[in-house]
Amino acid sequence: MRLGRYAQARNVALVITLVVLIGHYFLPEKRELLYPSDTGVPQLYGHFDPKTGQSSRWTDETKSSWTCIFKVTDVVGCGWDVYWDPDISRGKNFGAYEGVELHMRYSGSATRIRVYMRNHNPVYAVSNKRESGKFLSMTFRVEETITPIRIKLSEFNVADWWITESNVRRQWSSPEFDNITKVGVDFIENGTHNVQINKVFLVGKWVKTETLFLQIFAFWLSTFLLEGIFRFYSLYKKADYERDLIRELRIREYNMEIEKEDLQELVDRDPLTEALNRNGLESKIKLLYGLDSAFSCYGLMVLDLDYFKRINDAWGHDLGDKVLKMLAASVQSSLRHGDVLARWGGEEFIVVCPIAEQAPLADFAEKLRLVASECRVEGEPEIVITTSIGVSAAQRGESFDKVFRRADSALYKAKANGRNCVEFEL
Repeated sequence: MRLGRYAQARNVALVITLVVLIGHYFLPEKRELLYPSDTGVPQLYGHFDPKTGQSSRWTDETKSSWTCIFKVTDVVGCGWDVYWDPDISRGKNFGAYEGVELHMRYSGSATRIRVYMRNHNPVYAVSNKRESGKFLSMTFRVEETITPIRIKLSEFNVADWWITESNVRRQWSSPEFDNITKVGVDFIENGTHNVQINKVFLVGKWVKTETLFLQIFAFWLSTFLLEGIFRFYSLYKKADYERDLIRELRIREYNMEIEKEDLQELVDRDPLTEALNRNGLESKIKLLYGLDSAFSCYGLMVLDLDYFKRINDAWGHDLGDKVLKMLAASVQSSLRHGDVLARWGGEEFIVVCPIAEQAPLADFAEKLRLVASECRVEGEPEIVITTSIGVSAAQRGESFDKVFRRADSALYKAKANGRNCVEFEL
């Protein structure tokens, strides 16, 4: 019964939501007249020449008609702006609106007109200097002046020259509209410009669409959350045993996943050197160098520490383990992208790498031999470490065992030839 009443109330709320959403688009627009207004004070500015005077002048101030003569030799351009408060630190908050609407007429040689604003923030603006406010601007084509021009606040950007001159931190280099002290129109192109500013409005919606959507989303989220809590509580009372059982199964599953990861790491990695072990190497070989792989041709090196038993007998197995770890780390750091290192057993390691030619493979093996000879265990007695390396190369479709037997045979040749050398067997 309760759920039935709740469903009825939810349907009513859904209808109200639809009415609000649709009606939102038919609400009258929110507008504020910036100019002309009782508080708006217009002014002209431009380059001043001792002979000809200022480059901008009123042609009919009562109609806000003015002319700008922007010469190539002028240091600054000319324009018009309006402010609302003699206190230069006090402006208007444009953030509650979506943009400005400009009613103007233009004739002249310009192709684009610039609209700008100044935002005052005491963090970066000087209290007695109106021009220290953040300069935000955008430009539009003169053809657009035929009809009222709608300019979104999102179209305004902070001028790079203002950022450079003000030397502000990066956090203040983004547009701000919370304290706009003036709005103006000026020109970035030389020539004679005739302008009439009729009206300037702030325009927007009484309730922003995104705000309305967010509020509706929050309402329905809360509604569904409350419904979910009620339903969950009802099910909780009826199915307490099943819930506990599911919780126990989830805990077991989680523990099994952890154990699986730990076991997989033990299966694939040598715990001493952290290199791959035989099982890990075989998995890697199947993945990278299988018959269907683009890297079916690869080189295989078998590295064996010379006289490793003597090190264990003379200095103990702890030092022997350090030598193995140092050797594995040094070889691993010398490998290239795609190369694989594995500990085959005891003091024997395997390196598998993709190859294009056999000659560079022998050179690479010689490099690894030299790297091994430079290994030193820090804080331990000076021990000379050398390695014998057997090298072979696989052909397309050839099994790993065949390649390994050739490389192992080459290793025995290296041992027979006095150790600390590289032997290659096709």
